[in-house]
Amino acid sequence: MSAPARHRMENRIELVMEPMVGAKSVVVAFRFTCGAKDEPADRLGTARIAEDTAFKGTPSRDARDIYNAFDGMGIRRGSATSVENTDFQAQMLTRNFSDALKLYSEIFRAASFPDDQVEISKALALEELKRLEDNPIQKVLYLTYTTALGDPMGRIPLGDAESVPKITPAGIRNFWGVGCAPQRLLISVAGGMALGDMVDAVEEAFSDWAPGDDYTEDAHDISVAARSVHEEKESEQE
Repeated sequence: MSAPARHRMENRIELVMEPMVGAKSVVVAFRFTCGAKDEPADRLGTARIAEDTAFKGTPSRDARDIYNAFDGMGIRRGSATSVENTDFQAQMLTRNFSDALKLYSEIFRAASFPDDQVEISKALALEELKRLEDNPIQKVLYLTYTTALGDPMGRIPLGDAESVPKITPAGIRNFWGVGCAPQRLLISVAGGMALGDMVDAVEEAFSDWAPGDDYTEDAHDISVAARSVHEEKESEQE
């Protein structure tokens, strides 16, 4: 196994790589340093819905085209939103790495966030919030985060029942355009490829993506103090 290596692209994408001799597949992770902490205060849940709908269309592909392209390359993929980051991961055979990167590059740059798909994602988020009421352990954990860490670091990526209905497709597109930019992207690659081949493939797919406006990320002071919170809820059990 070779030692990990780093490469900084001209558009400020950070690339971290680790070749694995003998491996037949490669894993790539994309991390944007943009998450729930960056949402408008009255539109909580925006980052999560952006992550959920990013793969629902581009100007040249609809959702079915995108899914078929991933399936055709045998890609296993996933995604997640946290307070600080939005992450996408994929695993594939090494021969499909270059084409997979180009597909991700197209989606990151040109996701269209169709209106109907955003509305579907909002409805699903609201249903998940309702189910949370029947999961007291998870509810207690969320209350602990929000109480201990405050706003914005204690935000819950799922949002809340008051904010989610206010989210609009235009708001999603604006959030994505600002937050998911090259200068906020870290790409990690590990698998059965040489370092030079990894760099070449990423450069080919992403080097012409121009960075957006410079930004200054606010520092968020966190003070965890002794405090308590009580949320009243009537039990439906006899």
